[in-house]
Amino acid sequence: MNHVNHKHILIAVLILVALTIIGSIASEHEWIVSTKEEQSSYSNYLNPDTTKVNVTFEKAKEILISSNSEINSDSINGELINDSQYGIIWQLTSKTSDNGSVLGVIDSGDGTLLWIEITKGEISEKNNFDPNTAEVNVTLEEAKKILKNENENIVDDSITGSLNGLEWELNGITTNGKAVVISIDAISGDIIKLYDSSKDGKGSLDLNDDDALEIANEYVATRNSVDSINELELEEIKKSDSNTFYVSYVRIIKGIPSLSDGILLRVNSGTGEVRTYRKTWSMDENEVVVVSTEPDISSDEASEILKEYMANEPFIGKDKADTVKINSSSLVWKFDDNQTIHLAWWIRFKDSTFANEDSPAATWIDAHSGEIILFVYERD
Repeated sequence: MNHVNHKHILIAVLILVALTIIGSIASEHEWIVSTKEEQSSYSNYLNPDTTKVNVTFEKAKEILISSNSEINSDSINGELINDSQYGIIWQLTSKTSDNGSVLGVIDSGDGTLLWIEITKGEISEKNNFDPNTAEVNVTLEEAKKILKNENENIVDDSITGSLNGLEWELNGITTNGKAVVISIDAISGDIIKLYDSSKDGKGSLDLNDDDALEIANEYVATRNSVDSINELELEEIKKSDSNTFYVSYVRIIKGIPSLSDGILLRVNSGTGEVRTYRKTWSMDENEVVVVSTEPDISSDEASEILKEYMANEPFIGKDKADTVKINSSSLVWKFDDNQTIHLAWWIRFKDSTFANEDSPAATWIDAHSGEIILFVYERD
């Protein structure tokens, strides 16, 4: 009996020693024994259903898609992560239309695309939009100065800003509580968009077209390079209501207007101040220069292509196509859905179903191939 007791005691001692050794090792290496749920709580991955963020997954997807036309929207997956460098972010993965891999990081607070990396085969291209590491010529502080130059009454402490793509987007509040919003090209420093609500008030002036145009010309001249100004041509000036003039300029490339590029301003007719400003300069001249400005298809031939297209469309038909009357036809530079630039005939027309007060329908036809780039057939 004593022999048995001694044996049990020996076994107990050995077990105790083993547990002590295991415990000391676990303590030394900070091992944690936990359930699967407890282990997940130590992870950087967050539950989107229980974590409050300003930018939803769907919104993050939209931001990623808008950053690159090659991204396949149906292939996007994402996870919400608490990152030590960026804070709470959306990490999205996707595929491009030619099966490349996409990895994007978006700030869940303000929607800033911090960076995106696209890998195709062995080639990887990463664009970094984090203001701390992105390669930009204009810093946040310099962008703030540009904003202050537009309205010196903006309170310094009210200015907030973030880098969205390669644009600084800033907001400020004036001393009388009015909002000012601006977008600035982070490479060139050009103002892309401006809205100043403090300039919406009524004034004692009564500007005419010439006055508004002079103000617009001076404003544009002081905010653009000589090269940009030389490519601009006045498109239209009109008074839309009792307090606002719209002044628009179109960009001319190789003697032909670009439908996408130009500048639009709104001038307060009572104060002479510019209320809003928007500049679009998206066409790459290196792409335009390889396209001949001499059309292979005449305006009349393009009109016949239009009528044939309409005749073959079931919802239009030959009877309507035969009644087409051309309002105008002119050569323009036009993007297609893939952002390819075309020299196109811009044709505005009506058929027998359009009332006199209806705006014309429109089509854009490649002036070299005869391809219909876009067809818009609707009424106001």
